Amino acid sequence: MFHDKKHIAHRRHEVARLTFEGLEQAEIAQRLGVTQQQVSHDMKRNTEMWHAQTMRDTGAILAQTLAELRWVKTEARQAWFASKEVREVTETEAVEGAAQGARRKASVRKESQVGDPAFLGVIVTALMDEAKLLALVPPTKVKLDLEAATYDQLVRLMNGEPLERVMSTPSPMAQA
Repeated sequence: MFHDKKHIAHRRHEVARLTFEGLEQAEIAQRLGVTQQQVSHDMKRNTEMWHAQTMRDTGAILAQTLAELRWVKTEARQAWFASKEVREVTETEAVEGAAQGARRKASVRKESQVGDPAFLGVIVTALMDEAKLLALVPPTKVKLDLEAATYDQLVRLMNGEPLERVMSTPSPMAQA
């Protein structure tokens, strides 16, 4: 039986919709007037298509994130160098003289700067994030023992705090 691409795409869309509604393959086949094997084939093709789309999306997100990290590093470097530049400090003071009335005295001095280390911290963090995204840093393995975890640690995990941080540091409640 010949079916055009539009018909196949529509059938695969319906297979996906009915699958997400919780129907079994045999029920979907009966509703769409095709065999269970055809539904299985359509489900496989849908999964392959979704996987390919996810990989494309992931690649685009990775490229965007890496570009943003490069921008952060560039801005932080520029701010680091600017924080090290010699700066001029101008001081003025009012001097009162009996014959001449009030006058102002000004002075200018130059101060060298050591640089703001916070900018270096931003650069290091961006470099580490970049290395993790590029899989240059192996993931940290943390064993999760739910029996030994405190209630507070479980709450922190449920709130989305990274497992490595929750299990490697005492909870704020335990420190109090």
